[in-house]
Amino acid sequence: MPCQRNRDVASRYRLSDCWDNLEIRTSNRYDGDFYCGTSIAPGTSFTSTTNELILMFYTRTNYETGWSADVTFIDDPNCSPATTQAPTTQPPTTQPPTTQAPTTQPPTTQSPTTQPPTTQPPTTQPPTTPQPSPDCSLLSASEGVTWLSPNFGFENYPNDFTCGIKGTAGSPYMTTFKINSFQLQKKKLKKCVDFVGIQIPYNRTVKLCGARKGSIFVPNLNLEANFVTDNAVTDVGFNVSITWQKTECHRVIELSDDSATGVIQSPGFPENYPKNSVCEWWIVAPEGKRIHLEFTKISIKDRKCLRAYIAVDKSGRASYMPEHSSLLCAGMKTSCLVSEGRTVNVAFAGGSRTSKGFSARYTVV
Repeated sequence: MPCQRNRDVASRYRLSDCWDNLEIRTSNRYDGDFYCGTSIAPGTSFTSTTNELILMFYTRTNYETGWSADVTFIDDPNCSPATTQAPTTQPPTTQPPTTQAPTTQPPTTQSPTTQPPTTQPPTTQPPTTPQPSPDCSLLSASEGVTWLSPNFGFENYPNDFTCGIKGTAGSPYMTTFKINSFQLQKKKLKKCVDFVGIQIPYNRTVKLCGARKGSIFVPNLNLEANFVTDNAVTDVGFNVSITWQKTECHRVIELSDDSATGVIQSPGFPENYPKNSVCEWWIVAPEGKRIHLEFTKISIKDRKCLRAYIAVDKSGRASYMPEHSSLLCAGMKTSCLVSEGRTVNVAFAGGSRTSKGFSARYTVV
């Protein structure tokens, strides 16, 4: 209705905490806010600013109950109904008819020509069935999903192909990529040309190619993973299980005191942390305040900073993009940082070589 707005009231909402999302667009047709897990409480109301409200539901799993909402229409106080103009009537105009004298042509006669009929044998084409385009598959599991390359288990994956998955979460989670089967094209000139790329903090990519086994541990869940192939050799493909979970060091720390302070540390500090330890903290200051972080001890061993590192997102978005983040690597001893707003995110990965890790003090400023 042109002078009414849409109101959506959630009556039931439960999605996967990572892979299923509901986008609600209240102000335009193109951009909205994303919700997952149980981030919408029953009774929460969303009202459009125009006469349109758009809900986009994205799902990759099928093991949660989903959502429902009551939609009503309310009057828009800023809208006036369109006025209606009475139709106007014009008297018809009459033109006197014009008369043309008929002309007569003598008929012409053509003798008919006869062609013998020609016969062509019918041609028969076998029916064609359109082939579905290949795609990556996600199979639901009790605690995650299984990611398969196209045609896995039947034939090799295709050339010139790209697909990807994206994880989102409303609180800290770690992600594990467990390789069940993995055989891609080998490196070419020391570079992966067919690969699975896993995003890690600071917008970097760990590329897997050739034959692989084992697991990849990522400290956060707000990430992307992509499968990319070139136009040359293909191979069997991959079967990877992806799970997410909270550990004792995946925490949200909400501070209510304007002078609050505390400490975050790698597991076991000052002793060595266990192999492949990963952690993530979201530290939230009171409204109008920020977080000061002082790393008093840093001891990690990965010089390439790919398996062992500390990433700090000063924007509080937990995306760890370089323009708003700092990356602390082996060789650094201390560091001081201040959040851009009231929230700061800290991600830690220890890698396969143990060390003392780090200790950092946070203070509301």
